[in-house]
Amino acid sequence: MNILTKKVINNLKELREHVGISQSKIAEVLGVDQGTYSRYENSDGEYLKKNLNIKQTIDLTNFYGLNSLNETVALLEGKYNEYLQTNWRKN
Repeated sequence: MNILTKKVINNLKELREHVGISQSKIAEVLGVDQGTYSRYENSDGEYLKKNLNIKQTIDLTNFYGLNSLNETVALLEGKYNEYLQTNWRKN
């Protein structure tokens, strides 16, 4: 597993735990069963890459109240602060 894939898996789990929701709840949001979602968080990364589709990534974006798919990807890759600094605009 490469470093980026490991970061995505770790951040997926940390984000869910930070918000305080169960694997069952986020699995429901994504339209998968809890066992499938558990594999997303605990696999070597290949399972996640092969099975997490764009619709589910968008569902994560909406569920966590993020502003864009790019913001979601930055968060999952562990580059969220960098993303905010790069994309922040003064009103």
